[in-house]
Amino acid sequence: MRKAGEQEFVSRGLLARAEWFRREKKFDEAEQDLNEVLEIAEAGGMKLHLVDYHLEKARLCEETNEEEIAKEHFAEAGRLVDETGYERRRKEIEKK
Repeated sequence: MRKAGEQEFVSRGLLARAEWFRREKKFDEAEQDLNEVLEIAEAGGMKLHLVDYHLEKARLCEETNEEEIAKEHFAEAGRLVDETGYERRRKEIEKK
C-alpha cells in the first residue's frame, strides 16, 4: 500500500490492522497504527477517515478501560458524521 503512494489506501490498511491488533489484545500496536491514521487523515483533510479513526480509537479505549476517553471519541465521531453526512457509521455511534 505504501509503495502505491496513495494515502487513502494506507489509512484504510492501518485502520484494518489496528482493529486486528485490538482484537488480538496488542494494544500498543493498535495505538501506533491509529496514530498514523490520524496523522494521514488530518494532513489530507480526510474527514471520513477521521470518523473511522475516532470509532476505532473509542473501541480501543473501551478495551483498555478508558471509558471517558472512549466517550469523547464516540462524540467526536458523531459530530463528524453530522458534519459530513457519513450515515454509514451512524448506527455504530448511536449504540453508545
